[in-house]
Amino acid sequence: ELLDEAADAAERGEQVDPDRVCVKYVAAALEHLAPLLTETMSQHDDNLDFEEEEWTLAMAAATCLQLVSETVEDLVVPAIMPFVQTNIKSDNWKLREAATMAFGSILTGPNPDTIAPYVNQSIPVLLAALSDQHVMVRDTTAWVIGKICEMHVRSVPSEVFPSLVNTLTSKLLGETPRVASQACFGLHAIAAAFADDLNANDTNALSSYMATLLQTLLQVADREDAVEGNLRVVAFEAVSMLIQVSAPDAKPILLQLLPAVIDRLSKTFEMQILSNDDKEQQEGLQGLLCGVIQVLCLKVLKEDILPHAES
Repeated sequence: ELLDEAADAAERGEQVDPDRVCVKYVAAALEHLAPLLTETMSQHDDNLDFEEEEWTLAMAAATCLQLVSETVEDLVVPAIMPFVQTNIKSDNWKLREAATMAFGSILTGPNPDTIAPYVNQSIPVLLAALSDQHVMVRDTTAWVIGKICEMHVRSVPSEVFPSLVNTLTSKLLGETPRVASQACFGLHAIAAAFADDLNANDTNALSSYMATLLQTLLQVADREDAVEGNLRVVAFEAVSMLIQVSAPDAKPILLQLLPAVIDRLSKTFEMQILSNDDKEQQEGLQGLLCGVIQVLCLKVLKEDILPHAES
């Protein structure tokens, strides 16, 4: 907060209040603090149920590292990247997971140009780690890929783009709800990166994947465990974002999707409601489907909607 205040004051050409000057203790202690945090991040309790959303020592260390990263900015890169590079392919899953988590935790702090070369190199390693034998490594990896897609998607080499989209898509149906949810978030973030290109061309890099992505994400929403890990909500959010950023050449796919979503909505009224939970699930699903219909209606023309307007 003190650093932000100083930056704001500098922009306005004002002096900082002497009581509000940041003396940068964290930067001064960084070389001692960084190894403590990375070591703590690798301390996982073997008895912990991974699927339980419990606040752990490792998660607290990762949160601390993210705050350190935002405070010291570029200085965090030489302090943390040696640990990441040494351990990201370790034989010990706890070190692999900690290295991956450490990398994800420092993505918010440094200047994009400083971190870009590491992001660029990391993508093939992270995509391979999505098939790690340990579920926790896969979960953290999917989270990091999502963060990269959200914050540094322009640093992803164009030749890696197809494998990035295809690998995330492959994790939607056969993975645990938490990993699948992170994969949905990654796809949502990739789609959001195309929002600025909307008026540029008749096509974009997502067009060739659009049919498969929409179909698979709708299948995700039908998973029996879709209520876990917020999976159904994140899947529908990704669907809506893909529709919003779709290029004109994807319009035929949207015109097929509209009646399919209307049909899904009508079927929700046939759901068996025996409890409050059933009612909540029905209303939640209806809300999500109405959201998709809304986005579709904004994307297509009046004459495209007219045949479906009655239903």
